[in-house]
Amino acid sequence: AGRTATWSSYDLTSRGRSAFMKGGPIILPVPASLRELEEEQRQALQNSLDNLKKAGADVDQIPKEELEEGDGEVLKALKTWYNYLDLLQRNEKDDRVDELDDLKSRIEGWRSDMAVKFRMSPADVMPEHLLVKVAYAAASLKKG
Repeated sequence: AGRTATWSSYDLTSRGRSAFMKGGPIILPVPASLRELEEEQRQALQNSLDNLKKAGADVDQIPKEELEEGDGEVLKALKTWYNYLDLLQRNEKDDRVDELDDLKSRIEGWRSDMAVKFRMSPADVMPEHLLVKVAYAAASLKKG
């Protein structure tokens, strides 16, 4: 028995032929669904930043690259800490929130002391995102 092969054939328009011959880039329109997705992501990031500001975080310390990507070490650390505090507050665990605020204050005090001792800025001793990471790690330890 014989075999039959089929294929699709496409013709180029004169503009298509011209673009092919020049070898330059072909710019296609951005699909509306992609624009909508990007807008949703931008809005979600803006909401996160607004929530962090309301919680007292200094969002100016977040690197530009992380803001553009919507993700990164600094952004994750700040979101983790402040979301944890928010969860505790919503669950009416105000004593625990006070303990964690005190812990963070003591770490900030240590950082300030070291900054004076070594004549450095506090952020050079320990950036804010590392400070809240340490506080969160200590808060996550089991008692005992």
